[in-house]
Amino acid sequence: STGITLSCSMVSAPVKALMQSLERGSLRELNPTPWALMTGHAIGWVYYSFLISDFFIFAANAPGLLVSMWLNTNACKLQYLNQMKQRVMSQP
Repeated sequence: STGITLSCSMVSAPVKALMQSLERGSLRELNPTPWALMTGHAIGWVYYSFLISDFFIFAANAPGLLVSMWLNTNACKLQYLNQMKQRVMSQP
């Protein structure tokens, strides 16, 4: 349905920016904070869809949960990489 399509397109909007950051090896100015909120939002809606047994709510939010988890995992990876680079550069 239209809601499922809109939900998936909204959640997948930052994928291209993160792919560019992964190629670059740095988040730079990219702010990953909203992705954590997206994950919480999707978890809430997926849980609610199970409570009321509504497949359409589940179908609209399950892909968003997966995408937001992927976004967060890769953002954490880039932040860790940045910390390791800084640690190596600060050693004598």
